[in-house]
Amino acid sequence: MFKPPFDEYMGWKMESSEEPHGFSYTRELYEHASPGYFESFEGAKPVCSVPILFDEKTQTIVSNESSEIIMMFNTAFNAFAKNPSLDLYPQALQAQINDVNPWIYDDINNGVYRCGFATTQDSYEAAQEAHWLAMDKAEALLEGKEYLVGETLTMADVRLFPTLLRYDVVYFSHFKTARNHLADMPNLLRHTRKMIQMEGIKATINLSSICQHYYLCQKTVNPTGIVPRGPRKPRGFEDLLENEWSVKQ
Repeated sequence: MFKPPFDEYMGWKMESSEEPHGFSYTRELYEHASPGYFESFEGAKPVCSVPILFDEKTQTIVSNESSEIIMMFNTAFNAFAKNPSLDLYPQALQAQINDVNPWIYDDINNGVYRCGFATTQDSYEAAQEAHWLAMDKAEALLEGKEYLVGETLTMADVRLFPTLLRYDVVYFSHFKTARNHLADMPNLLRHTRKMIQMEGIKATINLSSICQHYYLCQKTVNPTGIVPRGPRKPRGFEDLLENEWSVKQ
């Protein structure tokens, strides 16, 4: 019997399922929050993405958009926060942050995906050109500065960081961004190193998992599922990070 192409799609695996529901995959959580959600896509690939901000009281998904969640956590839970004085969106810098965020998202965060998932040479070249215009812009913006906006950490820095962290081990080759490694961009490299060394950040990083996820799961980009082995200590981060996958066991 024919099944729609995404009938068995389960989304992300949830490693630490907890009661009362004990979901194993994000598909189950989306369906729980909105019964009939999966079928509403009518055979198209459903959105079962992460991150997910789930409200236990109302049993619904509040948001699955990372920038929205950052904004919510910036102020909404200050009564429970360990560092309630931390403000990633200070009023005095909001206009500048709002100027920076769109092109960082469009041409860097999302730009690497537009390079990687391009299906024609022309679309790839257009995406790659826009991406590197933005990367060069960010590199220039950080000249002589610690942060993208003002003299303090803001959500602009937080949103840029995940793409830069993964850049050399994934995007340069897997998504064919392929002009410069992050290690060749001194200001972006310095910014990424600073972010890694902030309290609590390094413990969230697992380069082995990052590499295996991208190269194994994205079959349209890497149909063989081969995960490349690079240096155990990534260039530019030799004193900070290790990639265990890079060493043959």
